[in-house]
Amino acid sequence: MPDESGAPAPSCIRTRQDFGRELTKLREQAGLTVRQVASKAGPLSAHSTIGDWFAGRSLPSPTSRDSFQAEDADWFFGRQVLTTQLLGHLAELDRSGGACNW
Repeated sequence: MPDESGAPAPSCIRTRQDFGRELTKLREQAGLTVRQVASKAGPLSAHSTIGDWFAGRSLPSPTSRDSFQAEDADWFFGRQVLTTQLLGHLAELDRSGGACNW
């Protein structure tokens, strides 16, 4: 459920639209336009792509990860299960001497 206080709430994000809404709150709280955010982000993305993030039409790509730091971790979620599975598969691969059984 969206945070009605107007403060950005990463824990409320479940969809692209939620991400866009909360990112927009953060941008507005900083007093920035989409173009200003794009300018500060540098050459990693065009302002129209960043505009899509705010509109909830797309999410930042892995190539834009240099813009995000450890303190931004609450904004990104959802890969813990897949990461755990991958690490398990890699450990199994290592134990079996390279034979893949999955």
